Amino acid sequence: MLPLATGDASAPQMVPCSPKFKDGRPYPWAGDVSNFILYPESANQTVYSKMTNPRDGGNYTCRVRNDSHAYQHTVSLQVIDAVRGYMGAPLPTYDLPDEQLVQLGSTARLFCEAFVGSIDLPDAQSEITWNRVGMNSSYLEEQKRFTLRSVARENNQVLGAYLTIRGVRKEDLGPYECRVANAGDQAILLKLWLREAEPSEPLNNNPKWRQLALAAIVLLAVAIALTAFRHRLGILALFCRQRLVQPDLQDGKDYDVLLTYLERDSGFAAEMLSTLKERYSYTCNAYQIFPNNDCDIAQNLRDAAQRSRRLMVIIRPSLAEALSGSVVMNTLGGSALTDRVSALQDLDDVECWDSSVLASLLQQLTRIHPQPVCVSLQALPQGYELRDHALASLLRIAPVIEWNQKKSLWFKNWSLLRLRLPPLRTKTSTPSGSVAIVCPGSRKELGTGKVVTTVVSSRSRRSTPSINDSLEILV
Repeated sequence: MLPLATGDASAPQMVPCSPKFKDGRPYPWAGDVSNFILYPESANQTVYSKMTNPRDGGNYTCRVRNDSHAYQHTVSLQVIDAVRGYMGAPLPTYDLPDEQLVQLGSTARLFCEAFVGSIDLPDAQSEITWNRVGMNSSYLEEQKRFTLRSVARENNQVLGAYLTIRGVRKEDLGPYECRVANAGDQAILLKLWLREAEPSEPLNNNPKWRQLALAAIVLLAVAIALTAFRHRLGILALFCRQRLVQPDLQDGKDYDVLLTYLERDSGFAAEMLSTLKERYSYTCNAYQIFPNNDCDIAQNLRDAAQRSRRLMVIIRPSLAEALSGSVVMNTLGGSALTDRVSALQDLDDVECWDSSVLASLLQQLTRIHPQPVCVSLQALPQGYELRDHALASLLRIAPVIEWNQKKSLWFKNWSLLRLRLPPLRTKTSTPSGSVAIVCPGSRKELGTGKVVTTVVSSRSRRSTPSINDSLEILV
């Protein structure tokens, strides 16, 4: 049985919970059973009546259930005549537990409450107090750690009392009683035992929790270290490399980087060339590939790459076909050439690389230059590290940087790229040179079959060439 509820016939009464039963009868109730109705403002979890009568008394039950559990709560309501008043013994509205647990040194709070009613007499007075069983009535008053506070509600018809004990000691444990007396000298005693609760073991004294906490800390540290290695250690390595490693200017190479790209990536390539030269002081050469050109692109690119320390390629799937099929397709005639261009464009429209196409392209690039660096605007195949070991080995030789064109990732993209380029030149060691745009021509020299390639310097924007500008003819 849960707390006993009482009330007089003149005051509104509310009983929480839903659905409702009164003496086993479900809601709604007829007038001869109960005048209580649902209280909408409490989401139908309360029943109330503005005016009660003796028929409203009884046991009100709330039943709550889900798919696996059911719970029932019953409140007993006793209706008292407000005119005659209540002359009986106090009725507890809160059932004390048999015992209450508290840890030594903490604060304990004991509470009791009872309905005492009201009697219209001048000297009638009800009282409620706490006492320690076996001690005199002044014991609690003498203890400075003990505080007694009385409360009242329902026009002083319901009295309650809190006993607060701060810094509980061993001698404070034991039986306590709450005494409630009404104006008619009728009294009840409500008792409970205050007992010591077993102290909860601190985390650092529990071997199991200590091991779990240590394991969690280690895992967190490893995760932080891996994150830092991925996002910050590369920046540290780049800083040390640029400061400690000097470029080899006596290796017989004319350029630091040869940037190779398809015609559709010319705008992106121009931005990269400008950044490489103006921001990082690299000497660069450029080679633009026309897939429909009737020349041996792979051989021409190999000849140009021999003059550069790194071959940087903006790769697309169609580049693999351009490098491997340029000579063969020249023998098929003009009709086959149109079909080839259409097929190359279809390959470039996919969002993700095909493993076989990427492996074929990387193999060709490693035969053209020993240190190719690839920049891809398309995503690499997912899970290739586990499925395609040959591709994973090629990517270690010819690394591919998935270039994200978001401005927020600009620094990350260039940090990854510069780690694979030659060391940064200082201002005093930067030799004079040209940033060239190389355009393979579409005509042949008579009788030779060789393609004439014109290199136009873009280092100077002046109309009159200076001594540092160059005009080169690659044959």
